[in-house]
Amino acid sequence: ERFNAVAKEVQRADLRGKLEHIRAPTLIIHGRKDPVIPPAAAEVLRERIVGSEVVYFERSGHFPMLEEPLRFATVLGEFLGRD
Repeated sequence: ERFNAVAKEVQRADLRGKLEHIRAPTLIIHGRKDPVIPPAAAEVLRERIVGSEVVYFERSGHFPMLEEPLRFATVLGEFLGRD
């Protein structure tokens, strides 16, 4: 119950207007089966954060780092290893 309340509060916080100010390399990881945040939200982030990229985890929900840990580690490691 508490988790759901926090999730609803996060969804109400609209920070989209601040996304265009992000200049750091940005990797967006999103589970296709996420019951909390729809995949379309990842696309909004990608469109508004210049140079960002999205990697979808087809078998994951809200926690790809727990649901597909090996792939998560690989994707994150490759991203962090870039020059």
